[in-house]
Amino acid sequence: MLVSGILLLVAFYGSTPGEAGDPTLRVNLLTVDVVQSKSEFIDTWAATLTKTKPVNKLGLVAPISKTFPEDMMLSADISLDGTSVMAIDTSLCESIKDEVIAKGFLAAGNPFPANCPFIKGNHRIVDYVVDTDRLPTVPDGKLECNVTLHMPDKDPFISIIITGIISHEVPGMG
Repeated sequence: MLVSGILLLVAFYGSTPGEAGDPTLRVNLLTVDVVQSKSEFIDTWAATLTKTKPVNKLGLVAPISKTFPEDMMLSADISLDGTSVMAIDTSLCESIKDEVIAKGFLAAGNPFPANCPFIKGNHRIVDYVVDTDRLPTVPDGKLECNVTLHMPDKDPFISIIITGIISHEVPGMG
């Protein structure tokens, strides 16, 4: 979750693998920006994209300076071609149970907490790509996602803003 798994983690939250599996679907992340304010919970986070074919890979350095409380919240606003398609505000602990995005995102951890609470430490996500085999069918378009972490009823202390392109390509042809 944290970041782009966080990212799309919620983009398609609630879809089931039975609805998924379009072999032509590609989610290519194009930009990732991290905006943060002073917080007792985190040190400076940094995100990178590595240009690769067929899609770019996301990296995240996410040092946690104080174990996250179990009521830490994750919010995500996701839009496709400028139209909001999903807004989520849930506990971080609930969001990491997601099988569609969170599972693959957390698996790219090196190390990264896969359970709550998220403990103090130097956490990383390495070479994450969205596993489209688990996503529902979605149309082509420009993807925008803003994922934030915050305590209940408080302003976010970190925002991860991701843009990308959703497209469909015949395997071996794109």
